Amino acid sequence: MTGSTRMCETTTITEAWPGGYKGTVSFPAPTDYSSVTLEFLLLHPATSIQITTGGTMTSESDTHFIYTSSDSGSAGSIVSYDFQVAYSEQQALIGGLVFNGDDVCGSGGLRQVRRVWFRWVKTGVTCVVHVGQDRCDVCGSGKKASLEGAHLTSLPLPTGAGLTTAPPLPNPCDATGTTPYDYPQVLCMSILFYEAQRSGALPSDQRVTWRWDSALDDGQDVGLDLTGGYYDAGDHVKFGLPLAYTGTVLAWGAIEYEAGLTAAGEYENARAAVRWVAEYLLKAHSAPATLYGQVGDGALDHAYWGRPEEMTMDRPAFKVDTDNPGSDVAGESAAALAAASILFSDDPSFSADCLDAAKDLYDFADQYREIYTVSIPAASGYYDSFSGYGDELAWSAIWLYKATGDETYHTAAIGHWNEFGLGDAAQFSWDDKSAGCFVLFSELDGGSTYTSALQGFVDKTINGATYTPEGLVHLDTWGALRHAMNAADLGIEADTYRSWAMGQLGYVLGSTGRSFVVGYGENPPTRPHHRASSCPQYPASCTDSWAQNNPGPNPHPLYGALVGGPDESDVYVDDRMDYIHNEVACDYNAAFVGVLAAAVQNS
Repeated sequence: MTGSTRMCETTTITEAWPGGYKGTVSFPAPTDYSSVTLEFLLLHPATSIQITTGGTMTSESDTHFIYTSSDSGSAGSIVSYDFQVAYSEQQALIGGLVFNGDDVCGSGGLRQVRRVWFRWVKTGVTCVVHVGQDRCDVCGSGKKASLEGAHLTSLPLPTGAGLTTAPPLPNPCDATGTTPYDYPQVLCMSILFYEAQRSGALPSDQRVTWRWDSALDDGQDVGLDLTGGYYDAGDHVKFGLPLAYTGTVLAWGAIEYEAGLTAAGEYENARAAVRWVAEYLLKAHSAPATLYGQVGDGALDHAYWGRPEEMTMDRPAFKVDTDNPGSDVAGESAAALAAASILFSDDPSFSADCLDAAKDLYDFADQYREIYTVSIPAASGYYDSFSGYGDELAWSAIWLYKATGDETYHTAAIGHWNEFGLGDAAQFSWDDKSAGCFVLFSELDGGSTYTSALQGFVDKTINGATYTPEGLVHLDTWGALRHAMNAADLGIEADTYRSWAMGQLGYVLGSTGRSFVVGYGENPPTRPHHRASSCPQYPASCTDSWAQNNPGPNPHPLYGALVGGPDESDVYVDDRMDYIHNEVACDYNAAFVGVLAAAVQNS
């Protein structure tokens, strides 16, 4: 398992309760011994470990405890201790045991893991080492340390039975008491959702601790490192078009509503969410006029219901280039990187990398024109570009104008607007960026053509769209709430429009008596269509149909996730297998973050 959470086979849990458990560790002594030094290496932080048969327990960190005693015995004799563990969040299973310097955890899955526990003999600390790297994360401290000159002894994390009923991770986002809705808390949660969607090697400050490293082989089939990015929705494919759109819209919200994000203490978390996309897109832009627009096969992926950390199916990488172009996915990626270059202007090197890649991708998208699903047919049926690529060309050009002030991009953007007739739009989404263009053209150009288009879109949405009986604007059956939030996030500042947007946000947060955000408010969704969060506490299987058929809530609350939402009659059923109304997705939350940041900023 990638980022294994496997408990030692020599450890047995005998009794458990929320926040603690009792157990026994038992194993044959590897050698004769005249004293005992028994090290416990935990998979999650513990507040204490106790052994009641004498001896002394000390802690090196909240994941590394050492028991010493004067006990003695001969090789092969059974060493056995009863112990008790207390913890405050995730169940602190024992993932490593070292007895007088020997591994006594039991046989394990070291050959399968990408992140493994090591004893760093040089300084006597426990650290997590990423294979192929020369640095380690020191457990419990978040610090890095060089491995140069160190002797590493592996402590494998073996298979073994453990509890499947540990209490779920508490919400890391504190309530603030804001009424009628706690906008700051939901804003925190809406960004936290992206940590549950992370692919690749996870950072030391990862707050969603039931997720581990995953898909560390992405790109190896084409000789590249394509790790990172976000899993699309309740599945584990990395679809380039909605992923890049997510990056653009998240960056846009952070740029426009920095004050709201800062007031809620979420500005840096929002930037981290954007950077996770931008760093992946820089990898995907592996050469000039080349972009890997998808990793993973939808058919293979959707046939698998399990943890991303345990995936074994092929995850092929698909690209667009001058021989097989894709203007829509390249254009959206250019927009995302241009927006990131603005957001990270305080990091000149990274900002320049983003801007250089954005310029190349825009030129590629414009000069080699084609719908991307022609070149990446594996995306067809999942994220077809129904609007064509004209909106992405204008969108990326206007973002580059915003990022650079270069009139060349301004002129190009106007040319795309006129060429593709972008004056009308039904919605703003991962597919159609026309309405987003209305906003940026109005902001950066101000011509009446563009302000009239924006006015027309807003008026049509507010006054001419279909509404549910309870007042939700219903622009699409699939992910209705996503479209409502997208419309509400289009930079609308007039009092009437702002009131409308806040009314739509109120529907999402519970004005009808139920919330549509996992973990927030009254009667929120508890069974979203999301594989990873539906899995039981490790090491119980997630591939035996239990997760799909479990009538209870998902074992891991997917805090902050916006579900698809109700039908035109306000009917909504919290059904895990209803991917139309109850799935979550990266693009669903993107504009939602911006609306919440605006709500905080304007409160």
